[in-house]
Amino acid sequence: MSEAPFDQAVIFVTVADLEASTVFYRDGLGLPYVMQEAHCRFFRISQTGFVGLCQSSSGEAKPSGVVLTLVTDDVDGVCAGMVQRGVVLDHEPRRNDAFNIYHAFLKDPDGNLIEIQRFEQPEWPRDF
Repeated sequence: MSEAPFDQAVIFVTVADLEASTVFYRDGLGLPYVMQEAHCRFFRISQTGFVGLCQSSSGEAKPSGVVLTLVTDDVDGVCAGMVQRGVVLDHEPRRNDAFNIYHAFLKDPDGNLIEIQRFEQPEWPRDF
């Protein structure tokens, strides 16, 4: 079995009330707070795993609000390899200045959204 090409993983969860969810994940579950970006707050769930809570724009949380984000410094290389294996990207890797990231999106066979991403914020943990 070969080594996985990803260094970290982030599961984004859309929440109706960011403050109440922050209290639950931080205080209720005891997850360490990492940082905030725009309308999302990040918590560490393991050495290389994170959950990002993102405020719903409608004020309602929906089951489809979860995005599996796989973090790597080599977004272009990972995406190129997936495309070679027949994966269709929703969009090619590109910079997103609003969130200070470089990323691409694709969907699994069930339509679940997957993001391949590199955080470009210096405070993002890279201790893997």
